[in-house]
Amino acid sequence: KFNYIWILYLFFAIYKVIKQSSNFYLGLYDLCFQETNEVEKSLPYIRGTPYIAEHRFIQSLIFTKRYNSSFVEKEESILDAINNNLAQLQNWANFCPENYLHKCQLIEAEKFRIQGDFLQALKFYDLSIENAKENGYIQNAALANELAAIMLLDNGYSKLAFPYFLETFNLYESWG
Repeated sequence: KFNYIWILYLFFAIYKVIKQSSNFYLGLYDLCFQETNEVEKSLPYIRGTPYIAEHRFIQSLIFTKRYNSSFVEKEESILDAINNNLAQLQNWANFCPENYLHKCQLIEAEKFRIQGDFLQALKFYDLSIENAKENGYIQNAALANELAAIMLLDNGYSKLAFPYFLETFNLYESWG
């Protein structure tokens, strides 16, 4: 007998991951952070699907956004969670760099950003942008451009941020 309840849980879990990704792209970082535990609980239902990787990717980016606004004692656990997610994504990137390498590079860029190494962060943003574009991940190339532009703007480099914002706009427009 077919278990229809399991199918409902599967679709609900996929919905949660897509919702979390959408909220991140909309800049609703606090909402994403609040939803992280709920999404984590639904992961067993989508084991073995690409949605796990998407969640690990977005969750890491959420944590990097949350890093500076967290309490000092939580920063270490947030960095541990980012590193654990990154290790899992790097493992997948070893087998399929076309799908995962640009995600690893973007997380690395964000890690360098939160640690204050802006030159290394910019290097990894650029690597992520190129790899994402090369492999057809236009939305992730746009996201990497956007995060690079925000980092530059936040650090007073508005003239350097402009080309990244322009490329962000063009990529999101082409993505649809």
